[in-house]
Amino acid sequence: MTQAAPRDAQPASRTARPPIPLLVLFGAFIVAIVYIVAASFVRREAPVFSASPVERTRAPNWQRVGDTLTIDASDGDRWQYVSLVRGRVLVPPDTAGWDIAVQRYRVITPTNAGIADLGVESFDNARVDASSRFVPTTGVEQRTNDAINHWYRYNLLTHLLEPNGHVFAVRTPAGALWKLAVLSYYCPRLEAGCLTVRYAPMAEYQLERARIARATPNKPGASASERSRLGKCLDVALARDEQTTHMRGRNDENRSAKLDSDHIRRSGGRAAGAAGHQRASSAATSDGRYAGQPCASSV
Repeated sequence: MTQAAPRDAQPASRTARPPIPLLVLFGAFIVAIVYIVAASFVRREAPVFSASPVERTRAPNWQRVGDTLTIDASDGDRWQYVSLVRGRVLVPPDTAGWDIAVQRYRVITPTNAGIADLGVESFDNARVDASSRFVPTTGVEQRTNDAINHWYRYNLLTHLLEPNGHVFAVRTPAGALWKLAVLSYYCPRLEAGCLTVRYAPMAEYQLERARIARATPNKPGASASERSRLGKCLDVALARDEQTTHMRGRNDENRSAKLDSDHIRRSGGRAAGAAGHQRASSAATSDGRYAGQPCASSV
């Protein structure tokens, strides 16, 4: 009688695997160590600017290339009011006619004004078109403007705010248009709160460029003298805009001695804007000549 074969031996117990949550925590720990080590090797650098003086003179061609203004907004409990027309920070109590206000990294506009995000664009080529959406400032205790609220990106390695490359259009209560880009957020010694912006008037220059572009002969054989003539015409237009901006600033200063800021924003700003548009309209004649320069003659 044959003996039954012994049963196969039971397999050895498998080695216990670590639980998945523990593996996840270990992976997160490794990532944190790598981040800390990488951050220690990254040098914290950013453009730094000193606050612009209250009394300052802009370059003669600032309307074409833009002006740079640094606002000391390091005090988180106080707004700094800025006049783009006058190119300076307004000193209280004379803050009438302000165009933007800055507090730390926040930028807002007055009532009946707004900001449009024009996206990532070069400053010189930034334009307002039918798709541009102007966003008003909202809030009472914490005032904010959603269009420019995130002008920065946060660098996780350096913990610094870096401009995201967007250009913004600012529309004032008087209807004037300005383009604006943030260049930096840091004072000397890399202290936060010095917001540096580049800005330039937008509407009149943009309209004049469009008018001249329509007048430019659309043919490869356009002569150098024709292009030179149209360029001089544009220079005259920019000089006229500079004079108009200067007069608006003078008018604001004279009115601020007699009227409170709210009344100035409601009536004086509109009056200055209307006067500027009237001067611009009267400068151009029906035959296409602008300030004595032929801008629309055919070749």
